[in-house]
Amino acid sequence: MSILITGAAGFLGQELSAALLEAEPEAHLILTDIVEPKAPAGHESARVKCVKADLGSPDAVETLLSTKLSCCYLLHGIMSGGAEANLDLGLKVNLDSFRTVLDHLRKTQQGVKVVFPSSLAVYGPSPAGQTTSEQTVPMPQNSYGAEKLIVETYAL
Repeated sequence: MSILITGAAGFLGQELSAALLEAEPEAHLILTDIVEPKAPAGHESARVKCVKADLGSPDAVETLLSTKLSCCYLLHGIMSGGAEANLDLGLKVNLDSFRTVLDHLRKTQQGVKVVFPSSLAVYGPSPAGQTTSEQTVPMPQNSYGAEKLIVETYAL
């Protein structure tokens, strides 16, 4: 079982990596980020491969996805403030790189499970006390929310 985690140098990537290694004794993880991620503390082993990769590069994506995968956790991204401060970078990381990864998986690894966290930014501001649910209509108010919504829709 080979599992890819993008954005693996971040907090969620590190926590997820450690949890998967504990829960899945047969799992082999490929951890990638724009900086070389580290294996979670106490889990440095042959079961973990750490790769520095720019997912904005189709060649890097092709190389990274050359291994047959069971699952991909796509956690990479430029968060809201960074995406708003630099629209071009936000589009490159939060939209273009996801499309490159998803297209490559669609063409070469049909059926692989893909997990992608969204953001409440997809829904825009909510009045106090309003609960956001599957019935809430997405109405992003910034580029970050729009990028997340586009990827959600594209990944369907």
